[in-house]
Amino acid sequence: MSHIFHDDIADWRDLQNKACQVLSECGMTAQTDVPFKLVRGNADIDVVANDETSTPPLKIFVECKHWKSNVTQEKAHAFRTVMLDGGANAGFIISSSGFQSGAYEAIQSTNIRLMTWAEFQEHFYDRWFKSMKIKVGELSEPVNIYCDPFGRIMRGLDGTEERVRIAEKLWGKYKIFMSASPYLNMEVNGRSNSPIRFPMTCVDPRGNVDQQDQITIETPRDYFDLIISEHENALRAFQKFTSELSEGTA
Repeated sequence: MSHIFHDDIADWRDLQNKACQVLSECGMTAQTDVPFKLVRGNADIDVVANDETSTPPLKIFVECKHWKSNVTQEKAHAFRTVMLDGGANAGFIISSSGFQSGAYEAIQSTNIRLMTWAEFQEHFYDRWFKSMKIKVGELSEPVNIYCDPFGRIMRGLDGTEERVRIAEKLWGKYKIFMSASPYLNMEVNGRSNSPIRFPMTCVDPRGNVDQQDQITIETPRDYFDLIISEHENALRAFQKFTSELSEGTA
């Protein structure tokens, strides 16, 4: 089973926030604790997501139950009413423990899915992975411009041994960004040539440029988070280097 997160759920709030994060990272607009005025009273929906990529756009409600007991038929009926009054097109009830048989009966002939947290992640995994791959590809491109050996850095090195040495160290430290390049992750004839494979061994972009320790990235979540957290540092390092080159040749 494909997991988006690999740590345990701490509490119901953690479950709610992570469900919201999954939908956001899939390219939807998602919020937690959204108030809705219903036909009879009001309700706070744990997660509401709007999927503008769908035609027509979809509104998704998610109810998160981090209980020790199974979700009951009554809770499933109540969520069904909330979805109807709130105008949702699809709904998910996520349970840490599972569901009573009556809950499955309550959602028959509806657009509600009953899922464990693991099943919810599995359901959205492929879309999540593709969306995150696009995101880190966009973040990596400004860095990868500097990693091109025929690009702006090499044109400014002037054959100076010290400059070449520094450039090679920067390329080595931030080589992981090349793996995120959209040009290396294109699908050809329906086949992906993606270099994103796990476990992945690479130089740690967070480390010392002179030491360049190797790390092993075990999961897509760790990989994507690393690219997102370090892309600005990588870009600043290359920009600093090229600005010093300009100053040195002025």
